[in-house]
Amino acid sequence: MREVRYFEHSGCYAESGSSRKEEFKTLLVTGAGGTIGGELARQVLALGPKKVVLLENHNTALFYIDKELREKGFARQIVSVPGDVRDESLLKNLFETHKPAWVLHAAVHKHVALMEERGAAAGAEASFYGGRYGGDAWED
Repeated sequence: MREVRYFEHSGCYAESGSSRKEEFKTLLVTGAGGTIGGELARQVLALGPKKVVLLENHNTALFYIDKELREKGFARQIVSVPGDVRDESLLKNLFETHKPAWVLHAAVHKHVALMEERGAAAGAEASFYGGRYGGDAWED
């Protein structure tokens, strides 16, 4: 048995212990400045993609993940984009410009139920509309 770390069903994966890094296409990571999105970006970049587009609506979080990844030597592979995943025209522009083969949608609130209790519908909106608009832009 072997450990598989990334998208085996796509044919793009890295086996643990393998020194070879698979080179694959452009990826879009939404919520790249958050805990989950940032970790996805780190792990995907370690596999050697052509380009990773980092989308984040919190400018400070985007600044810090961009800085960290550049310091780790990924400056040529990352494109940092400030913006909201609910902005349909921005997503269409990103898909037309960068043509991502994969979208890792991490622009979600981890505690939606808690947010909804407080009347913050935006928690569910980022999850629902971000996924919907991303899918629509991908189809175009």
